[in-house]
Amino acid sequence: MFIAIPSLDKNFTSTLFVPASHFEDLDAHPKKLVPYFQEHFPGVVPDLISEEDLKNQYKTNPHLPLISIKCTPYHYDSSVVILGDAAHAMVPFYGQGMNAGLEDVRVLYEHLDTHVPQVISSNEDRTKARAAALQAYTTERHPDAVTINDLALRNFKEMNHDVTSPLYRLRKTIEETLNDRFPGLEWATQYSRTLILHLPLLPHPVLGPHQLLLTPAPNDPNDHSDQKHRGENTRDYDARDRAGAQAATLLAAAAAATLLLFC
Repeated sequence: MFIAIPSLDKNFTSTLFVPASHFEDLDAHPKKLVPYFQEHFPGVVPDLISEEDLKNQYKTNPHLPLISIKCTPYHYDSSVVILGDAAHAMVPFYGQGMNAGLEDVRVLYEHLDTHVPQVISSNEDRTKARAAALQAYTTERHPDAVTINDLALRNFKEMNHDVTSPLYRLRKTIEETLNDRFPGLEWATQYSRTLILHLPLLPHPVLGPHQLLLTPAPNDPNDHSDQKHRGENTRDYDARDRAGAQAATLLAAAAAATLLLFC
């Protein structure tokens, strides 16, 4: 995948994402670089960047690995705690690595303020209170960190493949239309639910019954396998509520599609 992000100087900062074996082959055979781009990314060379510039930038810019870390706990007893990338490094495709680290800080200090009062009679009590705060931090943040890590990995598929699908683009248009023009439906896109509305990711509260089918949540927050498929929201709904939510989703989507056709 080759992406280009616009810069303030009206140029683009581009990034190439390929398997490590491709980099190794291109490093060993530099003459393959231009044909490689012409085959996989037609229109880039020489329309957007000259062959010489491509060769120079490929040679001088770093080739860095993508890292995805899922671990637990995030603390040891009352004395050690990890935050940010040390706890849950993630691939960059959701753009939330730094935000997740800042969220760690907020949650950690909330639990420290809750569990460790300003006045404690003994060092032993303070140590126990701090250990409880760190445990509460791990308990709250680990499921959310696993979920945002999975969303980042999933977004790679969207960026690399799904954006070329007419059905995907139609679905995104319907979701965004419902979110922007019909607030009474209490519908919000996945992005706004997880990143803007400041909602916990697991268990993921829905803003309305119509979002049951689209709410992402891991089946097992203690499963650290990157190959684990994530399932549906686990919030308790009986069969009738679930059927009603599905029907409401389909009706809302059909209504939005009709409006799009005639507006």
